[in-house]
Amino acid sequence: MQLAEEQLQPYVGTLVGFSGEQVEVMGYTTLLTTFGERENAKTIK
Repeated sequence: MQLAEEQLQPYVGTLVGFSGEQVEVMGYTTLLTTFGERENAKTIK
């Protein structure tokens, strides 16, 4: 996603996928998602 390190909240941990692969977590951020269009749009965290 090409986020700057300053945009990440600290988090230490490992994500494990369904097939057992592991990925080290660098941090997390809050993303807003918008569903719908115009007057029917709704944005959630």
